[in-house]
This record gives sequence, structure tokens and C-alpha cells, in this order.
Amino acid sequence: MNKRPHVLIADDEASICNVLQQYLSQRDWDVTTVSNGQLAIEAMEKHTFDVAILDINMPELNGLQVLKIAVARFFETDVIILTGYGNSQIAVEAMKNGAKDYFEKPIDYSGLIATVSALIEAKNTRPHITAQRMDQFVKDRLGDTDLKLSRVLEKFKMSESYACKLFKETFGMTFRQRLAKHRIDYAKHLLETTQEQIGIISARSGFGSQQRFRDVFFRLEKMSPRQYRKNCIGKQ
Repeated sequence: MNKRPHVLIADDEASICNVLQQYLSQRDWDVTTVSNGQLAIEAMEKHTFDVAILDINMPELNGLQVLKIAVARFFETDVIILTGYGNSQIAVEAMKNGAKDYFEKPIDYSGLIATVSALIEAKNTRPHITAQRMDQFVKDRLGDTDLKLSRVLEKFKMSESYACKLFKETFGMTFRQRLAKHRIDYAKHLLETTQEQIGIISARSGFGSQQRFRDVFFRLEKMSPRQYRKNCIGKQ
């Protein structure tokens, strides 16, 4: 079952936030409103928004700055920029930096709602691309016993809370659980296809000790690595 779409509105004009919230809530979407750019970033770190509607002129951080931060941190949020009348140069810059669309004030609300709806519909058909990239980054480094979430955060330049949220929402498990699953899956492949000693397989799978390998293997597979290999041989 798909989750309800979640839209963020960031504008220091309370009247615009209120009108947009009314329109969007009628679509049975969850709507969050904030009054400045810094609060918008903090909201994106805590929640996954399908679409963010950002006013270009806001206190703390303006809409363009928020857009650039969202792109740099791989937030899975489509951004629409609101500009003042005649600010076409700013709108073009926003589009170059990753905005999906822009609307001048006074806002064409029907057009804006239609654009938000189209973006949400398109988003529902595509996976968490960033989460998939992070997952592949992990799979490519399974033999590294020092592989930790901090390395993933450094590579993808995002906060720990957002990365953990992506793993949980996309794969239904934490980063550590996902890493353990990948390592055990790789170890099972080696047990099935090679005659390597258990200790070598443990090291190649990224476990710091054979005891740790056996413990995790038993927890996930309900049997020891040796028994798993024996069962595989018996099925041949």
C-alpha cells in the first residue's frame, strides 16, 4: 500500500501557506508548512517529502539555497520554486540547479496543484534512486571490515537521520541489518560455489572474526555456515 503523498510548503507569507495548505489537503495529501529556509532543511532531514514548494525570498535561507542543499544531500524531493513577478533570471537559475518547475506570484493555484499532482504521480513509479546507489556502494565493499555508516554518509554527503530513514523506507531494515544481510548472502554464495575454508569466507565477507561470522550467520539462517555447506552438498 502506497503511503500518502507528503508536500512541504516553505514561505514566510502565512497567507500563501494557508491557501496552499487548504488546496493540497483537499487532495488527501499530508502537508507541512514552515516559514523560512532553515526550517525547510530541518523538515527535510526528518521527513521524506514528495514535493517541496519553496519561496525564493525567505529568512535564514532563501529558496535557491534550500534547493542547492537538498540536491547536494540527495534528498528525494522534487522542488518547485515560487518567485516574484518578473524574476525570470532567478527562475532559470533554479531550474539549472534542479528545480522541477517555477511559478510567479500571484500564484496560478490550479496550475501549481496540477504540477504537484503530476510530480507525485511520476514519483510513485520510480524507486528511491539514492537508496539504491547507497546500497550498491555497500555491496561493492563487503570485504571491508571497517565499512560503517559514517563512510556512506561521507560519500553521499547526508545526515545520519536521513540516511537511516532512506534505508528503512526503501528496504524495510536498518543500515546494519542491510549490511549483515549482504554479507551473509555473499558468504552463502561462497559456501555454495567454493571449497574455501570457513575462516577465509568469513574474512572475504567482511567479518572481523569467525565467531562474529558464525553468530550472525546462525541468527539469520538458523544454522551454522558448516551445516549450510553440508546441506548444499547434500542437495547436489
